Amino acid sequence: CGNFTKGAWPGMCLAQGWELVGIVEPDEANREAMRCSAGLRRDQVFPHDANVYPVLRPDVVFVHSPLGFHVENCRRALEAGCHVCCQKPFVDDLVAGVELVRLAREAGLWISVAQTSRLSPTSKAIHQTIQDGRIGSPGFGHHTVYRDRMRNPEVFSRGESWPVIHATGIHNMDLYRYWFGGRIRRVSFRGIDCTWNPYDDPGVVTGWLEMDSGVVITCLTSFISMVAADPRRHPYEDNMIQGSEGALHWNGPWDRGPVELLRAGTDSPEEILPLVEDWPVGIVRLMDSLAATLREGAPLFCPANDNLWNMASLFAAQQSAEQGGKVVDVNLLGEKAGILT
Repeated sequence: CGNFTKGAWPGMCLAQGWELVGIVEPDEANREAMRCSAGLRRDQVFPHDANVYPVLRPDVVFVHSPLGFHVENCRRALEAGCHVCCQKPFVDDLVAGVELVRLAREAGLWISVAQTSRLSPTSKAIHQTIQDGRIGSPGFGHHTVYRDRMRNPEVFSRGESWPVIHATGIHNMDLYRYWFGGRIRRVSFRGIDCTWNPYDDPGVVTGWLEMDSGVVITCLTSFISMVAADPRRHPYEDNMIQGSEGALHWNGPWDRGPVELLRAGTDSPEEILPLVEDWPVGIVRLMDSLAATLREGAPLFCPANDNLWNMASLFAAQQSAEQGGKVVDVNLLGEKAGILT
C-alpha cells in the first residue's frame, strides 16, 4: 500500500459498491497512515499477506506491491480462493505468469491486470476514432517521451528493479494491442548511453514494434532529459498514428491530450478531445468493470492470460536491446498448450 495505492486511493473510494476489508503493508508507518486514511480497525491491517486469509475472506485482492512480489502475492490470493486485480506490470517471469493463469483457471477464479491507461478518456477517444474508420487503415506512428529524472536519480534507481527498456513499453504495448487489435509480431529496440547518465541502464531507449496487422510504431524514450523540467509538462510526450485517410495526433503529459484528427484536404485539425485530467476516471472505470464481472458475469477487464502477451513483447524488446537492436519475434510459452488466448 505504498506509492501506487496513495495515487489510486481517491479513485477507488469513488467507485460504488465496494467495501475495504483489510490492507497489507510491511512498513509500520505506512501501514498506520493507510489505516487512519481508510478508517480501518487495527485488526484489519497486516504486515504480511499470509496472515490475512485465515482472518478475512475478501472477494478480490488488489496487488499493488513491487513487481518482484507480484507472483507470490497473486498465488497466495488465488490459493485462498480470491479473485485478483494485479497492477501492471503483471509479472517479471513468463513461466510463473503462465502458472498463475493455470492456477486461476483450475480454481474457477480470475486475474485482471490493471492496465488503466486503456480506460482514460484519451485512450478511449483514440480507440473509438480508429474503430470508426475516421483515419482509414492505420499504417504507422510514433511515440516520443522526454522524462526528467535528473533531479533525484537515486530514488528511481532504487525503485526500479527491472531494465529501463520495459518502462518504455508497459503502457504502450498494451495500448497498441487495444487500439489496433491483435498482437505484436516482432520488435527491435536498443539502449543508448552517454557520459552524464546517472543510471545503470541506458538513459535513452529507441526502436520499433510491428503489429500482426502490419502497423509499425517507432518509439523513443529519454529518461535523462532536461526538456520537461516544468512539472506541469512532465513528462513531455508526442504521439501520432497515420492512416490511409488521416492521422491522430496528441501529446502529454501522460497522454492527456488534446487529441487532434488531421485529414487530407482540411485547413486545420479537428480537436476531438481537449486536455483532460483523467487519472481518477480510469481507476473508477476499472473498479466498476470488475464489479460488473463479479455481479453480472460481464467480460473481465484485461485478463492475465491475454496480458502475458504484453509481457512477452517487453521481454522480446529486452532481448533485442541486449543484442544491439536485433529483430526479435514475440513468442510465448504455453501458446500451443492452449493456456493462453
